[in-house]
Amino acid sequence: MVCVPHFAGREAAARASAIRASPTLGLSSEELYLEPTAALSAVNTELQGGLSGDGIVKEGAGSLALSNCLVYAHPSNGVRVAAGTVSLVNCTIASNGYWGVTNGAGTVAALNCIAWTNGLGGFTANCDLTYTCSQETHAGAGNRPDDPLFAGPATNNFRLTRSSPCVNAGWNGDWTKADRDLDGLPRLNAAAVDLGAYECQLPSGGTLVVVR
Repeated sequence: MVCVPHFAGREAAARASAIRASPTLGLSSEELYLEPTAALSAVNTELQGGLSGDGIVKEGAGSLALSNCLVYAHPSNGVRVAAGTVSLVNCTIASNGYWGVTNGAGTVAALNCIAWTNGLGGFTANCDLTYTCSQETHAGAGNRPDDPLFAGPATNNFRLTRSSPCVNAGWNGDWTKADRDLDGLPRLNAAAVDLGAYECQLPSGGTLVVVR
């Protein structure tokens, strides 16, 4: 079954959810087609693609805020913005067929995000990035074009390995200390937050030895 929510002219929020399109049914659709005139948000949400279509299509004059979200494996774009305002915080946009995030006539801002292994690139040039890892070079504080070293991208495991350059590479907001990643685990366990939807967790137990 392909889930195609269509929100128009209302406020709505999705939290701690997963939307997965069928990899076998020959259906073409966008998983989330949005035409808000107010504000929509998705927090700790996973969107997996199917046979065709974009992950999220944003139309209308309203706003969409994505936080701690994973958008992956869509044959077209991960997020396609035609109009309105879209903000992404600590999101991972990976392994989509075209762009990770493409902006037409909207306003797109990304903070502490990762866009990698997308067919055409991570973000189009008219997106405003800060402390974000993307396949191409973007101007802005803290941005990097480095391989994020996902734990297992071939099996859709987009968590970070401990050697990832995206670990402790983000910007801490007022909300960071109380935030949770896509796994529901503490977001901040070092001086700086990690990039992307998952925080690299420190091993439990044992003794930490610091050699100077």
